[in-house]
Amino acid sequence: MPNINIRYFLLLLTLTVVGCCCAGNDKQKTDNLLDSVKQYFYTNPIKGRNFVLELEKEAERQKDTRNQAKAKAKMVEYYYPQFDNDSIVAAAEAAETFARKHEEYDIMFVVQQTIIQRYANQGMFTLALAKARQMYDEARNLNDNLNMARATAALANTHKHMNQYEESSTYLHESLGLLRQTDGGATSALTLENYQELAFIGLSLEKYEQTILYADSMYVCINLRRKEKGSNDAESVFIAEYLLAQANIYLNRQEQAKKHIDKTEQLYNEDYPLSFRFLLDQMYVNYHTQRKEYQQAYTYNERMLQLIRQYELQSDLPEVLINKAELLAHLNRHSEAVQAYAEAIAEQKENNRSEYKLQLNELSILYDLNRIEQQAREDRMQLQFTRRIVVAIAVVALLLVVLAVVMYRNSRRINFKNKRLVLRLQEQDALAKRNSLLEEQIKELQPMGEDLLKHTDLQWLEALQQLMDTNKRYTDNKLSRKDVQEELNISEKNLRTLIMEHYGQTYSTYVSHKRVRHARQLLSDTGNTETVERIGYESGFGSRSTFYRQFREYYGLTPDEYRRHVLNREN
Repeated sequence: MPNINIRYFLLLLTLTVVGCCCAGNDKQKTDNLLDSVKQYFYTNPIKGRNFVLELEKEAERQKDTRNQAKAKAKMVEYYYPQFDNDSIVAAAEAAETFARKHEEYDIMFVVQQTIIQRYANQGMFTLALAKARQMYDEARNLNDNLNMARATAALANTHKHMNQYEESSTYLHESLGLLRQTDGGATSALTLENYQELAFIGLSLEKYEQTILYADSMYVCINLRRKEKGSNDAESVFIAEYLLAQANIYLNRQEQAKKHIDKTEQLYNEDYPLSFRFLLDQMYVNYHTQRKEYQQAYTYNERMLQLIRQYELQSDLPEVLINKAELLAHLNRHSEAVQAYAEAIAEQKENNRSEYKLQLNELSILYDLNRIEQQAREDRMQLQFTRRIVVAIAVVALLLVVLAVVMYRNSRRINFKNKRLVLRLQEQDALAKRNSLLEEQIKELQPMGEDLLKHTDLQWLEALQQLMDTNKRYTDNKLSRKDVQEELNISEKNLRTLIMEHYGQTYSTYVSHKRVRHARQLLSDTGNTETVERIGYESGFGSRSTFYRQFREYYGLTPDEYRRHVLNREN
C-alpha cells in the first residue's frame, strides 16, 4: 500500500512538472511572437503580418483571448494605410466584436479609434462621426474617462478634416477636460496631442497668439512627461518650436521668430517623418517672404516641390505651386508665374477628380484583395457594401436637399435684388422728370444770351433733341452717325463734341442709352401685350442678344426680369 502511494505521488509530481514546462514553453513562444511583431510590423509590414497571423493561431490554441484580441487589432492597423481597398472594415468589425465579447475594452477602443481615423482620412465623415459617437457612448457606459477623451479627440479630428476648426477646437477642449479627471491624464500622450492640434488650429484661423499659448502648454506637458515618465518627446519639441516660429513670423516679431527658427533647425533629425522636412521648408518660405527676401523664399519653395514630387504628395501640390507663382511675380518673372498658376489649377482639378473617384469608390462593391481571407469574410464585406450604399444614398439625398435650399435662397436673394433695382429705376425716372421740369423753368428765367450757349450750339442741340426725343429716330436700328450728321447738317467732330459736352457720352453710348430707356418704358407700359423681342426691335436694337446685353449692362437685370417685377409691383 505505501508503494502504491509513492507511485501515485511520483506520477502526480511528473505531470505537474510537465505541465509547468509546457506552460512555460507556451508563454515563451507567445513572448517570442510578440517580440517579432514589434520588431517587423512597421519596418517590414508583410513579414510582420505573418507573425501577427501566427500569434493569433497560437493564442487561439492556448485559448488566450487577450492575445487573440491584440492580433486582431494589429490586423486592423496593418490595413490602415491601404487606402485602395476596404479590408480594414471587415478586420475592424471582427476585432471589435471579439474584444467586446471577451471584455477586452481597451483593445476595442483602440480598434474604434483606428477605423474612425481611416474614415476621416478618406472623407467618409458621416461614418467617422457616427463611429466616434458610438465610441463615446460605450466609454461613458463603462465610466471610462480616458476613452471618452479619446472619442472626443476623434470627433475633433474628424471636424478638422471637414475644415470645421471651431467645432474641432470645442471637442479638443472637452477632451482635455475629461483627461484632467483621469489619473495621469495631465501627462498622457493624448493631452500633448490635443494641445498640438489646438496650436495648429490657431495657425489655420490666423489666431497666432492662441498658437503661442498652446505651444507653451505643449512645453508644460512635455516637461511633466519628462519628469514623471522619463519621456523624450523629441518630435513634439520640434513641432512646438515650429509652431512658435510660425506664429511669430506672422506676428512680424523678427527676433522671436529667428530664435525659434534656429531652435527648430537644431532639433530637426533626418530620421523624423518626411512631413517634418516639409514643415521646416514651409517655415523658411514664410519667414523669407515676410522679410521680402523673395529669392531665398523661392529656393525653399523649390525644395518643397521636390519633396512633393518625389513622394507624390499630390494634395499639397496646388497650394505650394500657388505660393511659387506669387514668389515669381515678386521676382518679376511673370511668364514663369503664369505657368505656375496654370500648373496649380491643373493639379487642383486633378485632385478634385481623385476625390470624386474616391467618393464613387465608396459606392462600388467591396472586394477582397487578400485571397487568403475566408469566404465568410467576403460575405461580411458584401453586407458592408450594402450599408455603404444606404449611407451614400442618404448623403446624396442630403446634398440634394442642401442644394435645393441653396438654390431657393439664391433665387430669393436675386429676386429681392431685382426688386430693389426696379424700384431704384422708377425713383430715377421720377427724379429725371423733376430735373426736366426744373430745366424748363431755368430756361424761362435765364436770358437766351450767348453767355450760356453759342447760337449755333443751341440750334444743333435743339435739333438733336427734336430728332431723338420728339421724332425718336433712334428706334430705327439702321440709324447711323452719318445719318444724324446729315439731318443736323453738322460735321462728325462737332456732333461728337456736342454730345460729349452736353451729355458726357459718346455717340454710341448716347444712342444705346436712348434705346434702353425707350425699351424700359415700353416694358412698363405694354404689360404682356408685346413680346420682349418685339419691344427690343421697336426700340432700335437689331438683335435680341444685343438688346439683352445692353439692357443688363445699364440696369443690372434682364428685360424679362424687369417686366416681371414691374407687373408684380402693379398687381
